[in-house]
Amino acid sequence: MLVSLSYSKFSPKKTDKQVTRQVIKEHEAAENAGKFVKQILPEEALEAIKKLEGEIRKYYYATTFAWTDEGARILPSDLYMEFTDKMRGFTRKFDPLVDAFIEKLDDYIEAQRESLKGMFKLDDYPSKDEIRGKFNFKTSFLPFPNGADFRVDIADQEMAALKVRIESDIEQAQTNARNDLWQRLAVPLQTMAKSLGNPDGKVYTTVVGNVIEIVDQIPALNITGDQNLERIRAQVKADLCHVSVKSLRKNPSQRRDIAQKANDILATMAGYLGAGASPSAAPLELPPLEPEPPDEEILLQERDDVALEALPAPPLTNIVPMPAAANGNMGVGKTSAVPAWRRRFIPATASLL
Repeated sequence: MLVSLSYSKFSPKKTDKQVTRQVIKEHEAAENAGKFVKQILPEEALEAIKKLEGEIRKYYYATTFAWTDEGARILPSDLYMEFTDKMRGFTRKFDPLVDAFIEKLDDYIEAQRESLKGMFKLDDYPSKDEIRGKFNFKTSFLPFPNGADFRVDIADQEMAALKVRIESDIEQAQTNARNDLWQRLAVPLQTMAKSLGNPDGKVYTTVVGNVIEIVDQIPALNITGDQNLERIRAQVKADLCHVSVKSLRKNPSQRRDIAQKANDILATMAGYLGAGASPSAAPLELPPLEPEPPDEEILLQERDDVALEALPAPPLTNIVPMPAAANGNMGVGKTSAVPAWRRRFIPATASLL
């Protein structure tokens, strides 16, 4: 089906024609050189409503696909009940926020009187009822067009051409929806690969959370029944959605492994995207992982170029021998807690004291 979202609100900005004329006259500018727009309400007055508006639009675009330039979008039938429940929930939040704003409107106006000084005009503010009526959002639903069931009183030849056009539009919309869904999966994967591929970069919870979110959404959004997309989705879920952010922050090996898997999946996805479409960026070439500290023998072998064995032992005149501990833990026959490869460098370190 098709769905459209309409949203309206009271604007906290207003063009001041008088100030505009004064500025243009002062600078001897052309009449159409610009205009002065003033803030008639404090910034924080509509902050809560704007935040909710962002949540509404984010959900709307996340659960629908483009259909026409006029704003109607495709809503998968499987998401209809969830979508309507979500919108009712937004309405239950929206109305109290608007009521709270109207209740504090007089205070906001007085605060702005002090801010605007000589530019303040009480005529800039409609009545509370008028302002309240400017806040609204609603969704409208229409059946999805069907070229085989299109009724209009026109000539048969015109009807046939119109049906062909409708079917072509539907096919193109389905192709666009398919490519859009591939891109929605590619973007968080690219972010994951880039973030985890940087050994010094921060790992935010959204790195994994955004991947899990789209993986959970794809079954309902896959309106074309794309089996390749479902197969990739299952692979992403199995390979990338089981890790915790806490583990990735502490385990460099796992971090690199997950980054590489994300890159491999992105490379595979490139073959399924439509013409002119691609993942948000090419898969990254990951830097080599720093090796674990080697064993004593490997360490000595790798450091032969500095000729450690040939270096004379430095004088230890400033070093006072440590007496054996009273309990015998540091006595003869006891094993030192310092690894052997570390003990080789103790004399050189001591000489710097």
